[in-house]
Amino acid sequence: MKKTLLSLFAIIFSITLFAGDTTTVRIHDHTDMTWNGNYDVWGELPDTTKNYRKVYLHYTMGCATGGCSDWDYTTQIFFRHRTGELDTSFNEIVENYELARVITPYGSGLSNNWEFTTTFDITDFAHILRDSVEIRCHYSGWSSGFSATLDFEFIEGTPARNVIKVENIYSGGYNYSSAIDFEDNKLIPKKLLIEQNSTAAMVKMVSTGHSFDNNINAAEFNPINYHLKLDGIQ
Repeated sequence: MKKTLLSLFAIIFSITLFAGDTTTVRIHDHTDMTWNGNYDVWGELPDTTKNYRKVYLHYTMGCATGGCSDWDYTTQIFFRHRTGELDTSFNEIVENYELARVITPYGSGLSNNWEFTTTFDITDFAHILRDSVEIRCHYSGWSSGFSATLDFEFIEGTPARNVIKVENIYSGGYNYSSAIDFEDNKLIPKKLLIEQNSTAAMVKMVSTGHSFDNNINAAEFNPINYHLKLDGIQ
């Protein structure tokens, strides 16, 4: 059974550019990811006194202290947002927003000092990426391992749009056997509230696939097209 890992969220904004000074903050400094699970670190990002034209996340992957794993695993970077709301047990609700995803290389031939940096534009999260934050590195591997170094770059200036709300639509892993099953039982339709003072909205989608489906004799290398339907129209 092929398994698809998916993050899909809506960003609601109104439109309003100019560059300024740059602030860079490192959260996770060569954090070893040696076994399947979450690696959480707190850090201090800029406060709300300034506006930022662009915010980038530079995700540098390297080998863990004991070397790189031989296999391709999924890594994800999440911002663990405290919503200020409480659940039925009076615990604060934490909403995970995926900022980045990188699949690890087949690392058997890599030297222990190997590193590679991937840059992600996370400007649309700027309004909640402020002050004290918790950043999670998730590693899906079952062998050691890789490391994660995260540098957040804040470029001062007027943003291209004023983001009003970010909302998760789907997030998690789903078995994929057919398009019909995927639509009817996995990614079922959802209704979203559009803010009255918004002028536009955007959907961001990140999907990757792993595992193996003997019925179609394919794993993550099997091409699958994903389509978005709004009000039932593709």
